[in-house]
Amino acid sequence: MKKGLLRSFMVAILFVTLLFLFSVLKIPEQKVSSYLSGVLQSALDPLGIYLIPKETHFSVLKGLQLEYIDPELELPDLTRVRLDRIKISPSFKLLLKAMVGGKIQLEQGSGYLVIHAGQRGSQFRFEFDAQDLNLDRLGVLAFAADLKGSMIASGHGQLSGTLEDPMGLIGPVDVQLKGIELGEQNIHGFQIPEMKIADGVVRAELGGGKINLLETRLGKPKTKDDLALAVTGSVQLDRVINRSKVDLQVLLGLSDRVKPKFAMLDTFLANNKMADGQFGLTIKMDPVSGFATGPYGGKK
Repeated sequence: MKKGLLRSFMVAILFVTLLFLFSVLKIPEQKVSSYLSGVLQSALDPLGIYLIPKETHFSVLKGLQLEYIDPELELPDLTRVRLDRIKISPSFKLLLKAMVGGKIQLEQGSGYLVIHAGQRGSQFRFEFDAQDLNLDRLGVLAFAADLKGSMIASGHGQLSGTLEDPMGLIGPVDVQLKGIELGEQNIHGFQIPEMKIADGVVRAELGGGKINLLETRLGKPKTKDDLALAVTGSVQLDRVINRSKVDLQVLLGLSDRVKPKFAMLDTFLANNKMADGQFGLTIKMDPVSGFATGPYGGKK
């Protein structure tokens, strides 16, 4: 209790100090706005994303918050994503953990994404919280996976550790997906038909140099979903990424509507077809034995 009161007191002192600096000493808001804009653009540069601001507002009372109204993000392929708001400010949440960091909030329609990122020496922490985020409207599906489709995501996650030892990174991810639609498209030479999937889940934990996939699925079998894909298992990371060890259990099911489009699966995975019509297999990969598949050994 005393520790909590001390933290609250420190935040209150910091707020009063900032208010004094900007209201009494008249520190120029334009310079602070330009600095915060520069920090944000520097974070986007490695991704090839350019921020196009239209209207900005700076507020001390909201915690040194710089707000962009109707901004646009220009992606590497020159397509533009329009947002309702982007808000950036210092992260008082991380300040309580003795870390210097920032908070970024993206708003689009009824959806939002809040990110807290901070660092203390070589230690860093990254947290996100999303609600009803339209990944298609944000350009995430096309940018990250080169997919045509739509998907709504909600959830949270975090990653913490030291930049000097990536094998020591830890953190959980728990994301729920809904309204999943994949448009007809060609993926790595395979023609994929239009598919509709009600929901999905991504639950994973990173720790001890390993990614454990606790529950990762799209759709469910024996429903109206055109695709039912479930993956469990683990990936033992290596500092050289292509030397990582993969041990996964995969279940794949298709609706009667799209099965004819994947007739080749009956040929390539004939030995992996199960009594309920799904395909089940084990996928293993490591630097010694290479890539190998086998019969499904997980729990249904």
